[in-house]
Amino acid sequence: MHMNLMTELILLINKTIEVMYFKKCDLPTNNSLGEITQTLGITGVKKLVFQSYKNLSFALVKHYLDDFENLKSLSLTSNNVSYADKDLLAGLVNLTDLNLRDNNLHQVTGFFNYTPGLQLLELDDNALQSIEPGTFDNLKNLLILNLSVNHLTEPRSGIFDELVALKSLDLNMNYMVKLPEDIFAKLENLEVLNLSRNNFTNLPRNLLRNNTKLRNFTLFDNKRNMTTLPDAFFANLTKLEMLKLKRNGFVTLPEDLFWGCTSLININLERNYLRTLPRYIFRDL
Repeated sequence: MHMNLMTELILLINKTIEVMYFKKCDLPTNNSLGEITQTLGITGVKKLVFQSYKNLSFALVKHYLDDFENLKSLSLTSNNVSYADKDLLAGLVNLTDLNLRDNNLHQVTGFFNYTPGLQLLELDDNALQSIEPGTFDNLKNLLILNLSVNHLTEPRSGIFDELVALKSLDLNMNYMVKLPEDIFAKLENLEVLNLSRNNFTNLPRNLLRNNTKLRNFTLFDNKRNMTTLPDAFFANLTKLEMLKLKRNGFVTLPEDLFWGCTSLININLERNYLRTLPRYIFRDL
């Protein structure tokens, strides 16, 4: 009777458990996480979460993720790893969500060659100083990319060019001082862009010219005074609804800044140094 109950329990686990959590523990020394999961009678896991909340002293390598071929969502947050093997994700061809936030990763070159189906990628709160050309070229289905809270200073032109489906890009809280004028030019489906808490003194005039589906733009708490924005910077972005532009050091704004932005419903300009506004700045709103 006992064996029959155990068999029934294993069958029940196999049918119902799709999410597996490993929290506040070290990586195994001899087994993969998949082997441990299977020992418990669990197969077909679709979401895996490993959070040690420790300072892991060794790299994340492919071995730890063996036997998770059905995985769609992977979270490896809060492990303080500085290096992950380029082949870590090999075999995870069904992966759509990847969360690597709150680690200490310095580079991710070649990391996404095995995951063309990714739709969500969280790389925030790491130590990335640059993004090498080609890093994201395989991610043509990616919808959301979070690169906030890193050490990026001068992102290179072309690094986002192949992210043709991207809808949301977060570059908040880096150390960026300048952006190439064409860095977002190929992101024609972009709807949300966050450039807050960086070190800009100015932005290229045509930075957003091709982002005609942009709905929400956020630029606040810039760490250096950016006394103004370029002429017609947001002009003719007809889908734009929300602008958060507080605490940037603006002294003046161009009169044609919002011309043609017929969908704008909220503009936040609080805590700048504006004394006057051009007479027709809100002409089309």
